[in-house]
Amino acid sequence: MSGVFGNPWLYNANPPFYNYLINQSLRFDIASSTNLTRTAGSPSDGKKATWSWWMKKSDVVSDTSTSYRTIFYSGSPNSDGFSIAFMRYGTDHYHELIVKQDNGASAAHMFLYTNAFYRDVSSFYHFVVSYDSTDSTAADRIKIYVNGTRQTINTSGSNTNPSLNHIPSFQVSGKTLRIGEGRTDADEHIGGYLAEVVFIDGTAYDASNFGETTEGVWVAKDSSGLTFGNNGFYLPFDDSSAIGDDESSNTNDFTANNFSAHDVVPDSPTNNFAVGNPLSSQSNNTFTEGNLKVTGSGVNYYNYLSSMGMETGGKYYFEVYSNRRDSSYWAVGICKPNVFAHGMSVYNTAGSMALQQGASVYYLNSAIGTTTNRYNSTAYLFSFAIDLENNIFHFRADGGTWENSGDPAGGSGGYAIPAAMQGETLMPWFGPNGGNFQILNFGQDSSFAGNKTSGSAGASDANGVGDFYYAVPSGFLSLASASLPEPSIIDGSNHFNTVLYTGNSGTQEVTGVGFKTAFLWGKTRNDTFSHALHDSVRGFGQRLVTNDDVVESTRADSITAVGSDSFTLGSQGDLNTSGKTMVAWNWKLGGDSPTKTYKVVVVSDSGNKYRFRNSADDTTYAASAVTLDLQEGGTYTFDQSDSSNSGHPFRFYTAADKSGGEYTTGVTTSGTAGSAGATVTIILAASAPTLYYQCSAHAGMGGQINTNSTHGSTNFDGTLIATVSANVEAGFSIATWTGNNVENTIIPHGLGGTIDCVITKSRTIVTSPWLFLHSAIASDTANILRLNATAAATNGSSTLAYGNPEELTSVGFKLGRGTSSSMNYVNGTGRTYVGYCFKNVDGFLKCGEYTGGGGTDGSYVHLGFRPVFVLLKENTVRNWVISYDDETYYNGLTHSLFPNITQAEDENVRLDFLSNGFKLRTTSTSWNDTGGSFIYIAFADQPQKYSNAR
Repeated sequence: MSGVFGNPWLYNANPPFYNYLINQSLRFDIASSTNLTRTAGSPSDGKKATWSWWMKKSDVVSDTSTSYRTIFYSGSPNSDGFSIAFMRYGTDHYHELIVKQDNGASAAHMFLYTNAFYRDVSSFYHFVVSYDSTDSTAADRIKIYVNGTRQTINTSGSNTNPSLNHIPSFQVSGKTLRIGEGRTDADEHIGGYLAEVVFIDGTAYDASNFGETTEGVWVAKDSSGLTFGNNGFYLPFDDSSAIGDDESSNTNDFTANNFSAHDVVPDSPTNNFAVGNPLSSQSNNTFTEGNLKVTGSGVNYYNYLSSMGMETGGKYYFEVYSNRRDSSYWAVGICKPNVFAHGMSVYNTAGSMALQQGASVYYLNSAIGTTTNRYNSTAYLFSFAIDLENNIFHFRADGGTWENSGDPAGGSGGYAIPAAMQGETLMPWFGPNGGNFQILNFGQDSSFAGNKTSGSAGASDANGVGDFYYAVPSGFLSLASASLPEPSIIDGSNHFNTVLYTGNSGTQEVTGVGFKTAFLWGKTRNDTFSHALHDSVRGFGQRLVTNDDVVESTRADSITAVGSDSFTLGSQGDLNTSGKTMVAWNWKLGGDSPTKTYKVVVVSDSGNKYRFRNSADDTTYAASAVTLDLQEGGTYTFDQSDSSNSGHPFRFYTAADKSGGEYTTGVTTSGTAGSAGATVTIILAASAPTLYYQCSAHAGMGGQINTNSTHGSTNFDGTLIATVSANVEAGFSIATWTGNNVENTIIPHGLGGTIDCVITKSRTIVTSPWLFLHSAIASDTANILRLNATAAATNGSSTLAYGNPEELTSVGFKLGRGTSSSMNYVNGTGRTYVGYCFKNVDGFLKCGEYTGGGGTDGSYVHLGFRPVFVLLKENTVRNWVISYDDETYYNGLTHSLFPNITQAEDENVRLDFLSNGFKLRTTSTSWNDTGGSFIYIAFADQPQKYSNAR
């Protein structure tokens, strides 16, 4: 369908992702009592019906007297009133979806609500309620689907299913159907955006008729061709002059009450726009008009973030209408997500800059530029053009000249974004202060909720997207999902996945991994067994445990085989005790068939010898004729184009002295050694023998090749060679090495670019700690955490007397020396070690930090994706925590385990996983200590560009 906002294909950076487009939504506002009404006719079949709608919620913190936020209502209160609504309990702000009919004289009571809490306000949910009172199974008469998944009904309350063959009030002729309000009570209105509202009379459809899964994301399908029945309707809201028009064949039109044309906005499930994020505000600000109007309270810093970040290298434009700015704490700025706090002052916050008081731009307690003095009570409309390609902060007021000789289109003038803020996602942040208000426009509404009634250009951005009051500078984009860069990973489960199963103390194959696991971290959920770590680089028969500092142990009866979608268990108790519930977190690495090229040179070292260059081809590894570890099934190319190879053809043999003859299985050669294009390639056969690389014309130039059934290949990027298996796309690798007791040794990680976290462990030293170096604290004096302990970060060399990983580099991680004896913990001569390496990947993996906010309305942490797994720790004496999604995928029941102890799972509500990050919902100091400094590693389900609300 075509909408009111131009060419629909311009709304998507990658149009093929969406087979069906929704180009707009209708904004509902609680304060304005917006709603739609119509009178029902005679139904086709009053016993069967289906509701489907997409919704982006905005109501999170609201009047404590409110019981419901009603989406659909029909009938009479306390008689036959039927509701589909979000229900609140007291002041907890926990919204569950409820389907309810009052028990009156002529109505049968029904009351059902989901286990899930719907508290995400940054993206769209898809809801389906399927009604079939003819079903012989009472529990199947109402089915609720969210984002394609049928929801579990809460069984702790007085749930009542519809009686057999019951006709609900919304199918009774003459009843008034209301969308967006309950009864006629203003306290039961909804806030947010509805899109693609469908009602089917006479058929109970499931969610698959309205949506489908694309690369792990639930997306809309065209439902306009379904059979609607007499009372059915289809509301796409694609005509701002006739908002309630039904576009099914029925013309069951609605009356639009208290809406204006500006309430039809281009915010939609296929192009989700940024809004103000109340989850970042915690208190004191009032959010209305779909979270685009924010009214302050008090006289201090009461700031909030946008719901979407601006990606590195992009250019973004947005507008802010402010009723006045004569308050000292008024601000609009940009910041790194990790520095934001509700009470943040730009005056003393590194990583943030802002226009303060409408007069000066500040960074770190200094005015870096003074604007034309607008410190007064007059309303202004500011334009902001944030250029992250040239790192410039541009703004102007009321369409005037850009401040500080700014030329956004030309990439000059304006205010330089400080170097400390460059190179990563930045967030718009706002502070209205006092009773003042700000109205944001990221491209949704050039009228600013009716506050600007004339003069609008109705302009779009460089992609033809959006509705702005002023013309957008050339090359700048609205802050919406269509403007975000295409992520390298859309379906996170292709690289990381959680699998739940029950142990049987025998042999069992556990399926559903989704790929061939290369690293498995398993734990008994309901008992105090160890955290067991197995991987393909050390060999799956070798176990490490994070809750202790013991050495690696052989567990041949633990993981006995790994398949393309499964792993097979033996009887070992950590992972397979009978009747115990288990979790296995799985990561993908380089796979069964890695490819790698080695650049070969010949040096004079007591005779001619082969050596190898690093991957950048700028350094030759310092040792000759080294032993190589190559993975069976891998394809390895040895490049002999360097002129030093002339006369020294590189070949493979089964004996060091070449007595067994040349080995040619899977080997191809090209060109002449020492000339351009000269290569020798081997596809290493399964169960290949130990090989030797030597010159076919001379003796003693090469070394041994270990042909490993385990995974990983020799890497020469560090100062010490390591065996590395890497998933570069997903930012994860495992390195193993044998120590040399040399200070400042660099172990390669194979990921390209500086990594953000490494966890190391000695495999052979008794009582050796797990050492954890994270980019958030890597430059601190005390920077080493221990995964097996509660301790705060400390200095590995002096305080703990450990050698330790002390620096994260672009090619590897540097090992400190420590004392001569403690070097054994990371790099003792002849000792073996493992390192688990993580590198941030936009939209999939984030190693970051946050400050605890305390209370059940705690900190919001922006990730830029929808997480499924978060490992975190406060930098003080505190347990480590893993919070993760299980197979139910809903908020209100986040599961948590503790890597440093064997404690069983904690199922209390601790945090919400959201479409763009996570929100702390606990007073527990292990997650949300007030003012506490926390580090984390998070993995994604979906990137924010495509993520549904959670």
